[in-house]
Amino acid sequence: MLENGIIELEDLIEHYDTDGADFLDGQPKELLPELHYLGDIDDCAVYVLATPSQLLLFDAPGGQDLPEWLDSRLRGSALGPRPLTAVLLTSCGDDATSGLPALVEKTDCQVVSSESGVAMLRRLGLPDTRLLSLETPRAAGWIDFNAFPLADLRPAAMAYIIEWAGKTVLVSGRMPVQESTADLEALTQALAERTDDIDAYRKSLYRLLKVEPDLWLPAKPLHGRNANCYSEEWQDLVWYSIPKLQHVKSH
Repeated sequence: MLENGIIELEDLIEHYDTDGADFLDGQPKELLPELHYLGDIDDCAVYVLATPSQLLLFDAPGGQDLPEWLDSRLRGSALGPRPLTAVLLTSCGDDATSGLPALVEKTDCQVVSSESGVAMLRRLGLPDTRLLSLETPRAAGWIDFNAFPLADLRPAAMAYIIEWAGKTVLVSGRMPVQESTADLEALTQALAERTDDIDAYRKSLYRLLKVEPDLWLPAKPLHGRNANCYSEEWQDLVWYSIPKLQHVKSH
């Protein structure tokens, strides 16, 4: 046991020497060149990616405080003050959109969501002129990414896969559930009342399993987890909830 523990620690040190200790612990940091974790607001992580001509934000938590908070964090980062181009939503749930109306009003940024999320964004008071399809950023040459829908409990959930600086980066909101007993129990309880959604949720997990990201950027990092995924960590993380879902379905 001691020998295995020493080997694991040596591997961990080697990873940190190579990639850095990119803990999502509330402290802003650059994860990859021009890819920044800005910290947390309303218990949600905020990530921003700067391309040569665009500044892209993932999700907009934080309510009315988001514009001022974001401006402060950008000024304190290596990115410096620059106009925000667009917000890419991982869902249209309240936790991902609470700061969106205030942010669009202040910055005049655009909003990228799945087609199923457009009606929800209109109900937030966002004008159609600010709403973009998933194809627009790619067609305009802002950023090259793959995106696919997720059958999450939150509406219009999406996963974004971005090849950046030689790494595969996954931004997938609240999926998969991290190794939290409380979160897993909440998920299974919710799905127990929506049994028709269990198969779709599980299929989304299997699709995420195939991504094999080098970095995973969750909407709510558990215990300040490291953004880097090593060895079988991603597979273990995705598989964490699958047996429980099968148990729910059997009942």
